[in-house]
Amino acid sequence: MGGGWVMADEACPSEDSFLLNMETGLKWLYETFKVRPRVAWQIDPFGLSASTPSLLASLGFEALVINRIGTTTESELEKTDDLEFVW
Repeated sequence: MGGGWVMADEACPSEDSFLLNMETGLKWLYETFKVRPRVAWQIDPFGLSASTPSLLASLGFEALVINRIGTTTESELEKTDDLEFVW
């Protein structure tokens, strides 16, 4: 994606890298759209870091949404056609 778009990468090697990555993205969002997100969203994260919520809070986020569900739950929802839903 162009225009300086930056997504947080949980594989960043340090907390400083994560914060710099997020600050760059937040700055771009504000300069481009004049918006400041209050809720962070992790789509299908692998191995959540225990420090992620604290880091996001230090950046001003009020909440964190995590979208990974267990394989048993996913299988049951798939069997009953309840895996897809309207937001």
